Amino acid sequence: MSIINPIIVTSIFMFLLPYGFPVLFQYSNGEIRYYPTYISLAKSMLYVNAGFITLWYSYKSLLFNPILYSLKKYSKLFVHKLVVKKTYTYFFLLSSIILNFRSIYSGSYGVLATIYADNKEIGAFDQIEYLVATALKGVVFLLAWQYFKYKRSKKLFIFAFSLLLFFQILAGYKGAIVMTFIIIFIANYLALKKINFKLGIICFISLIIAYGLVNPYREYLVYSKEIPNSISSIFDCIYNGVLIQNQIITSEEVSIIDEVMSRFTTLPELATFIEYKEKFGLHIPRDPDFLYYFYTIPAQLFVPRFLWPDKPVNDLGVWWVSNTVTGNMSNSSTAFGPVGFLYLTFDILAVIIGFLIISFLLKLCEQLLNSGKDGAVLTGVIFLSSLYTNEAGFNTYVVEGIRFLIIGIIFQAIILRRIWK
Repeated sequence: MSIINPIIVTSIFMFLLPYGFPVLFQYSNGEIRYYPTYISLAKSMLYVNAGFITLWYSYKSLLFNPILYSLKKYSKLFVHKLVVKKTYTYFFLLSSIILNFRSIYSGSYGVLATIYADNKEIGAFDQIEYLVATALKGVVFLLAWQYFKYKRSKKLFIFAFSLLLFFQILAGYKGAIVMTFIIIFIANYLALKKINFKLGIICFISLIIAYGLVNPYREYLVYSKEIPNSISSIFDCIYNGVLIQNQIITSEEVSIIDEVMSRFTTLPELATFIEYKEKFGLHIPRDPDFLYYFYTIPAQLFVPRFLWPDKPVNDLGVWWVSNTVTGNMSNSSTAFGPVGFLYLTFDILAVIIGFLIISFLLKLCEQLLNSGKDGAVLTGVIFLSSLYTNEAGFNTYVVEGIRFLIIGIIFQAIILRRIWK
């Protein structure tokens, strides 16, 4: 289980890549969005190290053991053996096709819902689409796990994988495309208990291809103001974006590897957060109320939006670009990250408290992955898929993580046959 150890995976994607060696690529190829001072960069690393040390120290200590031990009594919630129910598999596949096509032909599928967020309110139907999309990933993971372990349902597995990959490309999210291949990599490892290096290479190649497709597509949408509302029109936008991007890359001689590596880092962004707060301070309503976002996390998790019209949304990256970079409303965004959010909440104390919470979530995930029950392992993988990221603010990170945990528990209970040891 070592390659999907929660603390290792999270450390790579939340610390090493955003604040480590990819920073060199960003500065070497000139792909720099912000130009903070060296003092601000040094201060940023102090907060990053505070979060990293808190995360690892609390994770390796016995701090959470009493709570985790008390949670073992809920192990009966999880199915023991990997036997997939075909009926529910077909249901989730069909539901995803219907709902995704509905979003595509309404012009609000995937990244379009983010870019043109002002034109679209989040409703109950959107939440259903979100749940079904998550379930589709779970179905593909289960079918892959079952195929690699028992050589069953090969055709169904290939169909489900192809369907998921097709929709992820149309959605225009780089991480989602790569995650489709990572799902297969993890399923293969769980089934065979060994690393498939060929699949690992394919995951890396998919990352490069995803950047080559998605970035031009998103930039083309922003500048053309086009709203594609069919499969063919989405592919037209992707093609046009790639065509324009290739001309730019050819003229500037920027390699796709440099572009990929430069996209990982968020250190300059964190440094500019520090400069902004020290120079101007945070003032409401000009700036978001980060403390309010922080202490209302439990309410954000359980209170639906129709009961709470002003419920916080994950648009901090858009706010930052609009108010501090472009000076006007922009559809562009940036990865805010837990460290940046916590710093803007109440400095170093928030960073320590926040990463204690993240450490507990990762420890809980580890307990699920090592439980020996297939249902718990499935839940742990779904849970981990929301915990390793450095994209969203801390409030969104925690809310999404716990939601994925709940979704995983319900999903494994529905789709796996309850066969006991």
